[in-house]
Amino acid sequence: MSVPELIDVGIEDMKTASGETVLRTTLGSCIAICLYDPEEKSGGMAHVMLPSFEGAKNTKGSPLRYADSAIPLLLYDILSKGCKKERVYAKIAGGARMFQLPDDSVTSAIGRNNLAKVKDVLQDMEIDIKGESTGGNFSRTILFYLETGAITVKATGTPDVII
Repeated sequence: MSVPELIDVGIEDMKTASGETVLRTTLGSCIAICLYDPEEKSGGMAHVMLPSFEGAKNTKGSPLRYADSAIPLLLYDILSKGCKKERVYAKIAGGARMFQLPDDSVTSAIGRNNLAKVKDVLQDMEIDIKGESTGGNFSRTILFYLETGAITVKATGTPDVII
């Protein structure tokens, strides 16, 4: 068995791969959306910072910054590489409350708002969510194994979780 290729996915970034490849990112209030086609053993990850491109005041950033524009771009990219939409499912992670601010603070609600938008977009696109590690008040590092579709979630002070 060979050593899998490790590809880091940064903030406002998206990567697609297949086979013996691992996509990795670290999250706080951001969300990682992992789309996967189990028959092709192929998929991708988008790392989004904010919920909505459409509702943003400053849209000069990359469309990969926003859940409502990054998810369709990720789906389009994996479909162009041979995945079939009827087989694609999602796993998501992140959306933590990283700052202990009042509940009505915009900064305090970023993770919650990101998570709600990601779920809405996936539902609108008719993509099932087959696993998630979301919420809390801690950061996570995730490893997405394209050979199996499994995601290992690592968080300081807790055992690893596989979704």
